Amino acid sequence: MIVIPLEKYSDDGFKQQANSPTASVPDNITYSRLYYDDFAGSNYVQGVFVPGENSTVEFDNTGIGFVLWKLFVSTDGVTYTERKSYGGTEGKEEPLAGGVIDPATYDDYDIMVKKTILSVEQFVPLTLQELIDQSGTAVTGTGGVDYLYCRGLLSQNNLVNGGKAFFGTCSIDENDANHYYSYGINSPEVTVADSYQYTAGAKISTGVYTLQFRSDIGAGLAQTFVAELIALPGSNTVLWETKRWAVYNKHTFSDVLDPGVTWVLTQDNTFVGYVEVDMFSDLAISYYATGKILIRTFGTDGTTPADDILSAGVTIEIKAFPNLFQ
Repeated sequence: MIVIPLEKYSDDGFKQQANSPTASVPDNITYSRLYYDDFAGSNYVQGVFVPGENSTVEFDNTGIGFVLWKLFVSTDGVTYTERKSYGGTEGKEEPLAGGVIDPATYDDYDIMVKKTILSVEQFVPLTLQELIDQSGTAVTGTGGVDYLYCRGLLSQNNLVNGGKAFFGTCSIDENDANHYYSYGINSPEVTVADSYQYTAGAKISTGVYTLQFRSDIGAGLAQTFVAELIALPGSNTVLWETKRWAVYNKHTFSDVLDPGVTWVLTQDNTFVGYVEVDMFSDLAISYYATGKILIRTFGTDGTTPADDILSAGVTIEIKAFPNLFQ
């Protein structure tokens, strides 16, 4: 409903009501129309005076899909004159009937979506599932989150397993505090691939390591990632999070109880360096196609490659966002 107060100017130039407020019926402007579309012909809504208000007119615009209007008034119901004080040159914009949203009309978690129905652009409420179905949007994910990941305790020491970095723990030789003689393999939580393959990881150079993943793509397990991550990083198909972790709490061993026999684990809050995920260097990309992620470790200056930064282990989470560009 569009409501308009009709006005006129007195001989002295003062604005006043178009009709006498004391008259029993409108006594000056007796008819009014709001035109829409081409502002001619039968494209109009006839105004109705509000009971008890001689100069206030209302127009029912229900079902009319136009928002620009021009006001025309008449004293005899035959000849109508445009009132440019209302619509100007182009017409005045008024909201569509029902254009004010009433929360009580909709269900919880409805989403207002713009749609074109029978050539008319309009807003309609949809559930999330209806939006997905009708728009054809592809929604994927693993574990109830919007990214794929690998998370676990990452360790490394030059004296075991060729110095490779791996998800697991190292143990000390009780007779030699500098000799790591055993390790424990604990597979990380993995959704970037079907499994993590400890044996195929490697140390490339000082502070540079590969972590090997593999997925069941085609026949048997292949050394690669899940299908959503096959494309190279930065390909506008998948975005990997590149992140650097500061490493603290280095574990050391001391012989405070029984020198040479029993070694006691101690811990301090020493800052020992950094570990970061490298996804975009030429070296990292060259390994990516075979399911390898490149990680690098640095000393405390953050730039010099260093080994044994991970000797106490550090928990990391590597994230990939396969839907970010879709």
